[in-house]
Amino acid sequence: AQADADVIVELIGGSTGTAKAVCETAIAHGRHVVTANKALLAVHGNELARKAEDAGVTLAFEASVAGGIPAYLIKLTEADSLIQAVEREIFSHDKLLYEEVNFVLREELREPRNYFSILKAISAHCTRASEIINATGLGANALHNYLFVLEALHLIEKQLPITEKNPERSRKGRYFLKDQFFRFWFRYVYPWLGELELGNRNLAVQAFGESFEALVAYDYERVAQDILRQHGARLFPFHKVGRWWDKHAEIDVVALNESTHEILWGEAKWSKNPVGVDIYRNLQAKASRVEWGSGKRKDYYGLFSKSGFTDGMLELAKKEGAILFHQDKLVEV
Repeated sequence: AQADADVIVELIGGSTGTAKAVCETAIAHGRHVVTANKALLAVHGNELARKAEDAGVTLAFEASVAGGIPAYLIKLTEADSLIQAVEREIFSHDKLLYEEVNFVLREELREPRNYFSILKAISAHCTRASEIINATGLGANALHNYLFVLEALHLIEKQLPITEKNPERSRKGRYFLKDQFFRFWFRYVYPWLGELELGNRNLAVQAFGESFEALVAYDYERVAQDILRQHGARLFPFHKVGRWWDKHAEIDVVALNESTHEILWGEAKWSKNPVGVDIYRNLQAKASRVEWGSGKRKDYYGLFSKSGFTDGMLELAKKEGAILFHQDKLVEV
């Protein structure tokens, strides 16, 4: 680390190798570390946190808050804990990050009120175009223009079930907030604006404490897709990696090869409990209802778990060839 550096911001990516070495070296030399590396934190977060505590430095990890944008991350590093940083820098009405969403919309867009209403609707789980129209009162043509601009700014993203044959014509598209900070702001700041304007941060802090793990769990589903891509060479060549859903069910991770008709179905669980056979069987049942591959397909099943797997699941994986990932490590069974 640079001799006069106080804080090291890791933006390399990956759960091992250089990224991990940079963090460990910085901590060993008494430097505070900021990282938005979800894969690294999923695997080595506890280990790095212990090393940071022993060294008397701060390990700041705001991937699920700030989305890896250095300006946001650096703003959140001066506090002793994540909750303290969020309360001071985001939940305080006189701070820049409190106003960031409105500021960005006013600076970047000509009609910020309409864009704000769209983002608010999407954050409230109105993810289909028809639902957004009903929530905002905007016409269909106008809405699609607004959505196009928000996609271009990387504030939202349109997703389709990965097995769609004609994505351009599909009506199954859903819109999600892509910008991590915007997603955090609409979840924890917007609902409590009235109280926050009065200086009362208690309700926002309580909501953050009660549900932040759920936000991290959602991020782990996205991380699982990246983890799977890293191990593609050991499985089969992936043409596409994404998600699948219909009116009745969702599958977190799907990877497929349209030439060989191979497809992998995966479920990601960020929980303190090890994943058991029930999760695996439920995944198989959901996958069996998906029409893809013209009856010629080869199915694989994978589970991603923060806390490992039950003995029963490990034994079943050995019998049926299930693919297991403990955090980001491929489990040999």
